[in-house]
Amino acid sequence: MRILFQAFVVALAAASLAGCLGQPEASVPGIKVDSDPPGAVLSLNGKEVGRTPYFWRSPPAGKALLQFAWEGYEPLDRMVTVDPSALSDIVVKLERFQGLVLFQSVPNNAEVTVDGAFKGKTPLLSCDLPSGKHKAVFRLEGYDPREMDLEIRDRTPQICAMNMRSIHATLRVESAPPGAAVMLDGIHKGQTPCAIEDVLIGDHKLKLVREGYKDFETNLRVPQTGVLPVSVQLEEKYAVLDIVSAPPDARVTLNQEFKGRTPLQISSLQDGAYTVTIEKPGYDKITREVKIARNQDAKVDVSLEKNTGLMALNVSPSGSAISVDGDFKGASAEGPFTLELPPGNYRVDVSRTRHRPQSFTVAVVARKTAARDVVLQKIWVKDTILVLRQSQRVREGMLIEKYPNGSVRLETSPGIFEEYSAGEILSVAPAKTP
Repeated sequence: MRILFQAFVVALAAASLAGCLGQPEASVPGIKVDSDPPGAVLSLNGKEVGRTPYFWRSPPAGKALLQFAWEGYEPLDRMVTVDPSALSDIVVKLERFQGLVLFQSVPNNAEVTVDGAFKGKTPLLSCDLPSGKHKAVFRLEGYDPREMDLEIRDRTPQICAMNMRSIHATLRVESAPPGAAVMLDGIHKGQTPCAIEDVLIGDHKLKLVREGYKDFETNLRVPQTGVLPVSVQLEEKYAVLDIVSAPPDARVTLNQEFKGRTPLQISSLQDGAYTVTIEKPGYDKITREVKIARNQDAKVDVSLEKNTGLMALNVSPSGSAISVDGDFKGASAEGPFTLELPPGNYRVDVSRTRHRPQSFTVAVVARKTAARDVVLQKIWVKDTILVLRQSQRVREGMLIEKYPNGSVRLETSPGIFEEYSAGEILSVAPAKTP
């Protein structure tokens, strides 16, 4: 921009000078001298006379030396033959300077582009850069691109040197104990201790694996170039014992020490023999001997077998309350009343209002059914008053059964039963209990 402005000022001055000299008329002999671009310093026969465009009035006959000079352009000499009686035009094309630039980089072999045009790889001598300002870019794999500005003023050789900035680092990985396999971003890189070169700056995944030790994994950030030391203390790996049972929620002891309930994982076990006991109410207890080898996991998977038996009680009448060892279990209904119980002897109590209760012992055996029929005897209680149609005679006793057709069976005294048809009965009412 500065050069263009200077050119404009010079051209304006030249135009003003030409105006002072006067515009040539068609009848006035002379030479019109101009340059591309205009504004070049013009010398006639070695004497500076002004800047182009320039009109040389009434030149003397003979040979004349025209010399053109302009910053950023090659000097130009032109010898002309002058005819003093003629009017002629001379226009010359000025060529820009081609600079001499030596491009260098550390390290070598960087690609160089100038103003976006590829020039070659360092070290590089360029002889075709025109005068003016330029932007040079250096690129080398493994290094950040670098830029620099340069300006060509003349043919004086200049050096354009650049120190490239690496984007790689070196990881020096050690472990205690040594001999661990090293993987960086999933790629095997050797065994500790080792050096990993050409590691890009940024985030990486580092993993160390060694038999007998837990795998070590970490997210690693490489912040800059150079050597980055990484030291890892590996954690010794112990065996793991998995214990599974069907059904689950069984109690587990290891060498008589309670550890929890299935499914269960016991970790950090050293090599040796262990006694595993698995038990659950209603199932047979299972004991297993397990040998743990160094760093080798083991598993115990068992199916527990039921050791319960069934108690089946056929109780009459229905609706009787049933208790086992003092715990109420429910009321009887039509069909057997069944309970699943661990092996053992159980005290059973069966009761119902206005019935004589019964108590007895039932022996339950694993995987067998203990059946028992229970019939409760009613206690005689005068609970019903019956009025007969004939002479309105009254009969009192315990109501045994009232039939759908209206007939009634009445126990008038213990062991004495009477039946009356619906036609014989005037009314049936409950007796008042004392």
